[in-house]
Parts: sequence; C-alpha cells; structure tokens
Amino acid sequence: MVLELTLATLIAASDARIVAEVILGEDPTAPTAIAWVIKNRAEKSGKPIHEVIVPSQFHGFKPGKKKWSDEQIERATLSALKVLTGQRSDPTGGAVYFHAVGTWTPPWAPHPKEWKQFGKHYFYR
Repeated sequence: MVLELTLATLIAASDARIVAEVILGEDPTAPTAIAWVIKNRAEKSGKPIHEVIVPSQFHGFKPGKKKWSDEQIERATLSALKVLTGQRSDPTGGAVYFHAVGTWTPPWAPHPKEWKQFGKHYFYR
C-alpha cells in the first residue's frame, strides 16, 4: 500500500499511533470499531483526535504505561490509519460510545437493541 505523503497523511499517521494505544488497551479484537468511535467523536465535537482521547474516557489508555510489542503496535497503528484515512468503512453505524460486555451500562445509553457488538464491547450512538 502506498499513501500519498501530504500534511493530512502525516497528521493521520501521528493520530493513528495515539489511536493504536487505545485499541491495544481497550479491546484488540475490535480495532476498527474502536478507531471509528474515536474518529466519530472527533468529527462530532469538531476537536482533533488527541483532544478526544483522554485516559479518563478510555479505560485501557495509559500512554507510556504499558509496553506493547513492535508487531502489536504496527498492526494497531495500521488499522487506525486505515480508518483515519477513509480506507475502512464504519461498522459501528456512527457510534461515539462503547462499553465492555458484562460491565456497567451508562444510564444514558440507548436501548440494547440499538447496540452493535464487536469483540468484547458494545458500540452505540
């Protein structure tokens, strides 16, 4: 795969590395869905990726605290980059929230019939 080297591509690559850490810390079995939630939040809020990713919002996101193998980081970063550059479609239907299966459900979450499950998480708007 060849990406055209533009400012947008460089920003996406930088953001992809941050998104990769969220993917690895949250649910590595659902990388595309998690990356889309982050992208959807950024687009909905009008904020850049690095402003919508905060440790308090993503349980497993602890920058610099966990050590991943180079292979894990590369795989997660590539998955995130494909989402951020529009090479993967959104399987979540525009979700901006998710939570782990079998955990507390936020009281503001929509009815479970509106959720989509990927990996060990439910995704919804």
